[in-house]
Amino acid sequence: MVEALPQEEVYRYGIVYCDEPAAGESADMRGVVEKPTPEQAPSRLSVIGRYVLPYCIMELLRDQPPGAGNEI
Repeated sequence: MVEALPQEEVYRYGIVYCDEPAAGESADMRGVVEKPTPEQAPSRLSVIGRYVLPYCIMELLRDQPPGAGNEI
């Protein structure tokens, strides 16, 4: 699920790269950019859902460096 944001707030959220869907419709997601600058944001659509991932993903993420905003 996504929600449109004002351009000046995109740096605070994960922003989806996809064609903008009509209200209540779906669109294929091509990627997510975590906390991009407004100039680098592929859209104004923020991720508002949560992810359910298998544990093996957590094992892979454990060895990654912190991401945008120094998040782990």
